Amino acid sequence: MILAGKSLDEMQDYFHDNFGLAKATIIESRIRSISRVFNYPEDTKYKAAALALKDQSMIELDELPKEGNNRFSIDGYLPAGIAMVSFLYYESPEASKNTYPSNLPSHESILCSVQKGTTNELIELIHC
Repeated sequence: MILAGKSLDEMQDYFHDNFGLAKATIIESRIRSISRVFNYPEDTKYKAAALALKDQSMIELDELPKEGNNRFSIDGYLPAGIAMVSFLYYESPEASKNTYPSNLPSHESILCSVQKGTTNELIELIHC
């Protein structure tokens, strides 16, 4: 999964504080899709980091340029782009708040919950 936002530090802090993910090394990388959206030269470099998840997955965090800091979002709606993701959550606390039963095939007896991230994305947790 790729998440872009205004502050790489804020995004890393969120995932570290809420899910115990280790903070990743920040690198400078060309991200052509961001350059195209903001009409920057293709070789422009942006701050990025990759947070390691269980099962050889990761979350790529990309810091947007200043022009991307105020992404328009209508109250009550998701922001533009991929704004919702589901993860198997192996480190579930003993008593999770605001859970609901899953109706996903092969996960019917499992509880789920949803959190809002730093860029207003929704993160669905499938508690294992």
